[in-house]
Amino acid sequence: MGNHGGSTPPFRTSGKMGSEEKLMKIEEVELSQIRKKLVIDVAADAVREEYRRVLDEFHHHAAIPGFRKGRVPKELIQKRFKDLIEKEITESLIKSTLTSVLEEKKLRPVGSPEVSNVKAALPDELHFEVELEVMPTFKVENYRQIPLKREIIPITDEDIDERLQELRKNAAEFRSIDGTASESHAVVVDLEATIEGTSTKVIDQKAILLTIGPDSEAPQVAAELVGLKSGEEKEFTIVHTEETGPSALAGKTIHYRARVMEVKERILPALDDDFATTLGDYSSLDDLRVRLRADLEHARDHNVRNRYSAQIMDYLTTAYPMEIPSAFYQEHAIENAAAYKQYLDKSGKAVENMDEEIKKAYSHYAGEAIVLARISLVLQEIARLEKIVVEEAEVDAKIKQLAEESHKSVEAVKAKMGESGVDRLRSNLLKDKTIDFLISEATID
Repeated sequence: MGNHGGSTPPFRTSGKMGSEEKLMKIEEVELSQIRKKLVIDVAADAVREEYRRVLDEFHHHAAIPGFRKGRVPKELIQKRFKDLIEKEITESLIKSTLTSVLEEKKLRPVGSPEVSNVKAALPDELHFEVELEVMPTFKVENYRQIPLKREIIPITDEDIDERLQELRKNAAEFRSIDGTASESHAVVVDLEATIEGTSTKVIDQKAILLTIGPDSEAPQVAAELVGLKSGEEKEFTIVHTEETGPSALAGKTIHYRARVMEVKERILPALDDDFATTLGDYSSLDDLRVRLRADLEHARDHNVRNRYSAQIMDYLTTAYPMEIPSAFYQEHAIENAAAYKQYLDKSGKAVENMDEEIKKAYSHYAGEAIVLARISLVLQEIARLEKIVVEEAEVDAKIKQLAEESHKSVEAVKAKMGESGVDRLRSNLLKDKTIDFLISEATID
């Protein structure tokens, strides 16, 4: 999409800037698929008329000592208020002319047009240039048979058994014992932690219940406590990574001091009908297994739908690589890059070139937003072509669901969302319905 020069002959605008239509000269240059430049010379008659109007307005309202209001000679007004008069004329003509030109050329700017190279020789001439971004033009086609790779996720008896074991662990009781801590146990521990080489405490907690083993909340710390008895202490050092600790501690060497207060063994409930009835409205263990299978199948179907959705979005991104106006991604990229810099500053993480790191972050977040914008525009056009709409009843039902999940009233949820939040919800529902339509029409192999 290189630069393409082009111009249009002078035309009579439909916008009135006086009592009659005015002739102006306009050159339109296509800088890219979505960026245009307008070079505009306002007609001399229009400039003179606006000059007279503004001068008359100043003449009517100007107050100069020695003269009655409305009686000040215009020559004196022109001299005394020259800069103000020219500023008002220039701004007024640029605004009215640009509005008229955009209407005539049926251009809908995305974001604010950038006015530059203003040259005024009042009261006869006004030249200015405008660069603006517009929505990309594209044609959506061949979307009814998008090729998708079939997703097969079987639900097995082993899956149900694994879920039952999770439920047993969640319902486990802990009983204090004499002896050393092992992977089958939990410990009650007082824990202090400081950044190595400093006195800065990052943890200072008493009587933490910490399970030991692969499902531990802090596996590296828990592993250090294996073999300790009640009343024993231990000091140790851990170098945390993004994967092995809180993000705030990533890349830091942490010195720990732990004192074990109790060692507890985990007592799992028996896997029988009595256990099933304690979990809810289940008549037996077999009934629980049936319900668990249904729940897992529902989650599986949701997962499969999301995978098909991801395939469709990948397809649309590749099929419609149109340029996207900066208004769709700039703010998102700036905000997230700034948040990333703030995280780096707080974490103390060493960065060789901060400016380069933030540029990479901006590029990353801009790329994310551009992809989402492309997909959104294509889905909106498909929805329009297929007459897919979101009824108010669907919006109300979704808000009601959100209210039930958050244990709040519908009114409270609506108030928190606000008008813009409800609009976003409606937009997301339309996106979901359109993706569901594309999945139903896809070729799945």
